[in-house]
Amino acid sequence: MPAWWLHLLWLPHIKACPHNELAWGPAHRQAVSEQSIAELPKWGFCDTIGPSLCKVDGIELPMTPPADTPPAAQGEATDVGRRKNPKQQRAMVTAEAITQATEQIIVREGFQAATTNRIAEVAGVSVGSLYQYFPNKQAIVKALIEETVTKAAARIRETLRNSMEEPLEPALRRVMALLLEIYKENHFILFRILDQVPELKKYTSSLSVENYTHSTNLAFLEQHQAELKVSDLRTALLLVERATIQNIEYFLAHNPTNISEEQLIDEVTRMAVNYLTK
Repeated sequence: MPAWWLHLLWLPHIKACPHNELAWGPAHRQAVSEQSIAELPKWGFCDTIGPSLCKVDGIELPMTPPADTPPAAQGEATDVGRRKNPKQQRAMVTAEAITQATEQIIVREGFQAATTNRIAEVAGVSVGSLYQYFPNKQAIVKALIEETVTKAAARIRETLRNSMEEPLEPALRRVMALLLEIYKENHFILFRILDQVPELKKYTSSLSVENYTHSTNLAFLEQHQAELKVSDLRTALLLVERATIQNIEYFLAHNPTNISEEQLIDEVTRMAVNYLTK
C-alpha cells in the first residue's frame, strides 16, 4: 500500500450540523417549531431541503440557525444569506444562472473580478434581478457552496441507503468511487473557492459533504456492526471521513505517486475496511 495516504497532518474537529441528526437527535428536538416530538417518527433519515430546513420521513423541520456566528470585521460583508428562496421554475432558473455565472467568473478571472454587474452580465439577467435574490457576491458564493454540498450529499445518501444490505467492503468501495466522482466534478467549489473568499469560512464551517451525510454514514456502519471491530464507532467514523476526504483532495491536487483513480479507490477502501474490521 503506498504511504502517501498518510499525508494527514491534523484531524480538524468537525462541527455538528443540524442536518446530520436522525429524527431523535438533539438538534431536531431543539429546533422543531410547533411540531410535537411525539409526532416525529421513531427513526428516520434527515434530508436537507435547504440551509434552514430539513425533512425527516416526510415531516418538515425548521432548523434554528447557529447562535455562535462571530461578528464580522469592519468593512466585511455580514449579510451572506439569500434575500429570497426561488420557488417557481423561472425563478429557480434565474437563481441558478446567477450562481453558475459567479463560479465561471471566479474560476477564470478570480473573485475580485466577480462584481455584481459582471455576474449579472454573464448570467444574462439584470442587476436588479440579481439583487432580488442576493445582497452581494459573497451571498452568491455561499449559496453556490450550499447547493453543491446539498446535491452531493443527496447522491451519497441514496447510495448508502441502497447498500445497507450489502457486505461492507463492496458497499464501501461503491461509496468511495462516488465520493471521488463528486469531488472531481466539484473540486473547485468543495476544495478551493474559499481560498479566494476567506471571509466566508466562518459562515460555511458546517457546509461540507461529510457533515450533511454523517448520520447516514453512521447508520450504514451500524447496519454492518457485525463486521466491525472498532470499540468507538463514532470516533472511528470521524477518522474515516476525514482520512478519505483528505486523501481524495491530495490525490486530485497532487497525485505524487501517479496512481490511477481505480487504484486510489482500492487503497482508500482497503484503508477504511482494515481500520474498521481488523
